[in-house]
Amino acid sequence: MYLLRAFCFFASFLFLPPVAAAPNIDTLIINGQVHQAPDDTVVGVTRGKISYLGTLEKIQPLLGDTTQVIDLEGAALYPGFIELHAHVFDNIMFSHRICPLQRLGNSLAIANCVAMAEQWPKERWVMGYSHGLLDTLPKNSHPRQWLDKHFPDRPVVVSEPHSLIAWLNTRALERLKVTRYSLDAKGGRVLRDSQHYPNGIVVGAIAEQALMEAVQSHPMTFASSLTSMQEIQTAFHQQGITSLAEGGSLWQVGSIDFWLAVLDSGQLDVRVSVRPRLSPYRGVNEQLVQLKSILRNDFASSLIINQVKISVDGQYHLGTARLNSPYLSPAIASEEKGLFYFSPTELNTWLQRLQALGYGAYLITEGDAAVEAAVYSIQNARRMSQDQRFTLTDMHFVEPNVLQLIHKYDVSVNFTELHDRRYLSRQMAKELPGSVSEKVTLASLSRHGISTALSSKGYNGGHQSPLAQISQSLQLGEHGFGSVSEAIDSYTIEPARALGIEGITGSIVLGKSADFVVMERTLDEFAHEAIADAVILMTLYQGKVVYEAEELKQSL
Repeated sequence: MYLLRAFCFFASFLFLPPVAAAPNIDTLIINGQVHQAPDDTVVGVTRGKISYLGTLEKIQPLLGDTTQVIDLEGAALYPGFIELHAHVFDNIMFSHRICPLQRLGNSLAIANCVAMAEQWPKERWVMGYSHGLLDTLPKNSHPRQWLDKHFPDRPVVVSEPHSLIAWLNTRALERLKVTRYSLDAKGGRVLRDSQHYPNGIVVGAIAEQALMEAVQSHPMTFASSLTSMQEIQTAFHQQGITSLAEGGSLWQVGSIDFWLAVLDSGQLDVRVSVRPRLSPYRGVNEQLVQLKSILRNDFASSLIINQVKISVDGQYHLGTARLNSPYLSPAIASEEKGLFYFSPTELNTWLQRLQALGYGAYLITEGDAAVEAAVYSIQNARRMSQDQRFTLTDMHFVEPNVLQLIHKYDVSVNFTELHDRRYLSRQMAKELPGSVSEKVTLASLSRHGISTALSSKGYNGGHQSPLAQISQSLQLGEHGFGSVSEAIDSYTIEPARALGIEGITGSIVLGKSADFVVMERTLDEFAHEAIADAVILMTLYQGKVVYEAEELKQSL
C-alpha cells in the first residue's frame, strides 16, 4: 500500500485545467473506498470539517495550489472510532503513585512495595491493586491484620481496579474515622468480624473515599502527566480512535484541571468527553454547584463536559450487583440481593436535578434491579425534557418489558467485556434458576431497536482495540451482531449518539468534523475473526493527520 501526501496541488497531476477561483479546500482525499458512499467519492476538508463529498470532476473549482492531496490508492476510509469507556487520567494518576502490589501473597511484590514506601513521608498513603479482594483472603488473618503486618505505620489502600472494593489497614481506617462503632457512609459498606471490628474490606463510597485521600497525598507535576497523556493519545490514534469518553473518577482531585491544561497546551488531538463520577457520600448541592461551574457544551471544542457517571450498584461477577432475587451465595451476608450505591429514590432525584442543569448520565447498572431503578428514573427525567442523553452499561440480564422501555425513552446501551458474556450466562442460570429476566445480548438489543455501542473496559490492562471488539461481536453467533455494518456503527455513530455528538462526528457527512480512520481495505473483505488484525494506515482528527503507519512514513 502506497499513500501520497502532497502539500502543493498541481492541476497537471489530475490532468485538469488550471483554475483562477479562490480555493477553499484545504485537503482533498482521493481514490479511497469511502464508507457508505459511491465508489467514485472524493472527500474535501476545509478548516477541519468535511466540506465536499462527490466526484473529482465537480470539486475542481474549489482546489488551489495550497490544497493538500491524500491519495488512498484503494484503501478504505471510515469515520474515526469513538471509545465510550476510558480511564485515561485514572491510569496516569495511579501509574505515578501505585506500588507493585499486584498479587496477594507474592512476597517479592510486598517487599518491593515496602521498600518504595520507606522512601516516602509517613503521611503518604501506600496504594496497591489486586483482584479477588472479596474471595481471596489471607490465611489465618483478615485483610486489615495482613496489611498491618507489612505496613504498621502508614495508611494503605489496595483496590480492585474500577470495582469500588478495597482493603484498608488500621492507619487508613483511622484516617477515614472508621471504628468499631461508626456507621457506614451513604453508598458504602464496612465489612466487620464477629466482634464488629472492621476487617479491612470496604465497599462502595468508603473505598472511593480512601482512594481520593490516597491520591491527594502524592504530588505529581503537570509535565510528567502531560508526557503520559501524549503516549496514551498516540496509542489511541494507532487504533483509529478520534473521540473518547473519560471516566471522571478523580474529578474532585484534579482531573478537570488536568484536561483544561492539556486543552490549553494545544496538544489535545482527540475529542474528550469527561464524565465526572458522582459520589453518594458527598452532598448533592455541593456536587451540583461544582458541576455547574465546569459544564462545557461547546461541541466545537476538543473538550466537552455535559454528562456524569453514576455507579448505581456493584458488580455481578463479585456478587455485589443489585438483583431482584437473592443470590444463592451472597458475597456479603447482610446484602443477599447485592448493593445499591445509589438508592432508587436518590437516583430519581439526581437525574431530575442533573436534567435541569444540562447534564446527561452514564449509568453503571449490572443487576436487574439496578437497571429497573435507572430506567424508571430516566422515565421521570424525560417528562421534564428530552434533551439529555442517558446510557446504561454493564447490564447482564433484564425483564423483556424493561428493554421496551429502554427503547421508548431513547436510552443507549454500552456493551463491554464481550469475552465474559458466556461465563456470566452460566452464572445467571446457576444463581437465578427461576428468574423471569433474560440475558442481554447484542442481538436482543438490536431486535428491540436499541442504540448499542461497543467499547473497551478501560485503558491499559483492560483495553481492547475497536477492531478487536468489532471482530468479537461478529463471532458470537446468534447472540452477536448480524452484519459488519452494524458492528462498525457500534464504534462510530452509536457511541456518538450516546455522547450527544452525532451532529459533529460518527459518520462521513457534510459539515461534520473530518475524523477518519484509513484501513488497508474494507472490513467486509475480511473474515470476521481476521478483522482484529486489519492494518490501520492513517488516522485524521479534525482534518489533521495524527497517525501514519511506519511503512507509509518510510515510503514518502
